[in-house]
Amino acid sequence: MGVSDVDPFIMGMTQAGGTTTSLTVAAAAILIAAASNNLVKGIYAFSMSDRKTGIQSLSLLAALAAAGLAPLVWLMR
Repeated sequence: MGVSDVDPFIMGMTQAGGTTTSLTVAAAAILIAAASNNLVKGIYAFSMSDRKTGIQSLSLLAALAAAGLAPLVWLMR
């Protein structure tokens, strides 16, 4: 759980993809939502845990968010 639950948003995007929203926009929105959710989880872990665990969690979740955004380069062509 990040700031809000992304599952309803993702379900909405998958249902709207190809009809009211283009597939590219829907896919990009899902990638951004998942990446921001991971980043917020890292911030939570950093603020609520000891220093070593918080830094490790934030670093790994930020790397996961960056890796999740990498397909945007391919999608936006």
